[in-house]
Amino acid sequence: MFGPDQFGVMPTNDAIKYAREALEARCDMEFDPQKRGTATIRHILDRADRIVCGHHPELIRTEHGLTWTDVADGRGATLLRIKLHVAASL
Repeated sequence: MFGPDQFGVMPTNDAIKYAREALEARCDMEFDPQKRGTATIRHILDRADRIVCGHHPELIRTEHGLTWTDVADGRGATLLRIKLHVAASL
């Protein structure tokens, strides 16, 4: 199902801590002058269909972008769809 450069589920631990890092395609706490954290996030986004974040619900790639299920609102599962736009120049 997946090619050699694709992942199904990618556990990222703290490489992608929150959805914001995935949506912005950049590390929010980059200390490395070579920006390897941001490069790692972009590598994951290019290949993974499901991303297990360090401090956020699992992100799931759909035809509309990234989504996750939020069950904390007490009304059952709410599907949030957020389009992911990463410029080719990033």
